Amino acid sequence: MAQFHEKIYQMLKNLLQLSPETKHCILSWLGNCLHANAGRTKIWANQMPEIFFQMYASDAFFLNLGAALLKLCQPFCKPRSSRLLTFNPTYCALKELDDEERKIKNVHMRGLDKETCLIPAVREPKFPQSYNLVTENLVLTAYALYLGFHRLHDQMVKINQNLHRLQVAWRDAQQSSSPAADNLREQFERLMTIYLSTKTAMTEPQMLQNCLNLQVSMAVLLVQLAIGNEGSQLAELTFPLPDSCSSLAYVPEFFADNLGDFLIFLRRFADDILETSADSLEHVLHFITVFTGSVERMKNPHLRAKLAEVLEAVMPHLDQTPSPLVSSVFHRKRVFCSYPYAPRLAEALIKVFVDIEFTGKAVQGCRAGPWQ
Repeated sequence: MAQFHEKIYQMLKNLLQLSPETKHCILSWLGNCLHANAGRTKIWANQMPEIFFQMYASDAFFLNLGAALLKLCQPFCKPRSSRLLTFNPTYCALKELDDEERKIKNVHMRGLDKETCLIPAVREPKFPQSYNLVTENLVLTAYALYLGFHRLHDQMVKINQNLHRLQVAWRDAQQSSSPAADNLREQFERLMTIYLSTKTAMTEPQMLQNCLNLQVSMAVLLVQLAIGNEGSQLAELTFPLPDSCSSLAYVPEFFADNLGDFLIFLRRFADDILETSADSLEHVLHFITVFTGSVERMKNPHLRAKLAEVLEAVMPHLDQTPSPLVSSVFHRKRVFCSYPYAPRLAEALIKVFVDIEFTGKAVQGCRAGPWQ
């Protein structure tokens, strides 16, 4: 799988470097492809698989495309990379452009202006003459992951639940000597095959590491936007936070949703990745601390509450089985115990649930964690 992803990446990279015209054509194809598959995230898409597979590209296509795009992002997917600050979120606020304008401005994604952003825009943004490749790569990759990895994660959870249901039914049928036992066993085995093959594809080590690099970098970038940093160097996080965070009005929610979804996925299906990458978790904690309790920076209460689930996912779990390859929970415990903004984090968690309680906005799917 890793070799296949490498070949797709090399092909895309070579085409992008071949000539400006070829680069424009490839990016246009990618943008049109993602736009044509925007409906993959709709609720109805999971309810009618027959129609879904006729209208949209396959999950395998998006998983492989996402893996290749992740590789393209790696040169600037470092938490301390100043290239991250060259990202311009106004890219996502651009409305329809003709083909020539897209070529001049280096804008190849369509329809992002219809996406819900982290906060409402209060004024029209100032658009630059053109956008750099860092901006376009980050947007294309984030949207590809939202359309692909996000949906597959949901499917994995549902398959897991169905396996448990079938296992219970199969056991009950065996105990009662029901003739349905053999049929239930066959269903269980077929579903287990799908589950294992999907999990194998989604937990390819290099892809997971590349995705973690991207998501940690996105956490850093969003925090920089949240504190109003418009400079060329990363600014240190300090409290109280400044009032200026207008750039977040042009950042679609799927940037934050991807980050949370991926870390929750790691906790469920590839927890060792979190342990071996514990040094990156402080950036994730900064992101959770800044956004969870701040309706001025993230309006959606469901998304803010999801960050509490993300915190539960990245926390050290003392009851887990120790791994012989890593010092289990030690690295994460060290990060949490030395986190300088722990009081702010606790305050943010209390605030988000108080906000929800007083506004009557229920949060679905947020599991209770030890922080409660």
